[in-house]
Amino acid sequence: MGLGIMLVMLVVFTIVTLVVFYLKPAPGLGALIVAYVALGFCWYGNYSIVEFNLKPPAHSELVGPSSPALSNSERLAVSHPHL
Repeated sequence: MGLGIMLVMLVVFTIVTLVVFYLKPAPGLGALIVAYVALGFCWYGNYSIVEFNLKPPAHSELVGPSSPALSNSERLAVSHPHL
């Protein structure tokens, strides 16, 4: 989904920038730079989301000095079982 959105944005920004460049050549390069900077931010957002979902954090709030679980999670020491 993210790649499809990026592709559509790339095509639209390129067409709009080319139209701006042919109508007024002076601001054409600035429009191209702004368009690709916006694409860069969108790419970085998509990349960050994928990285976050593929590499979960190495620690958990369930494992710590006050938690009943061991750091290697081999066994669970329950002090107050629920009935």
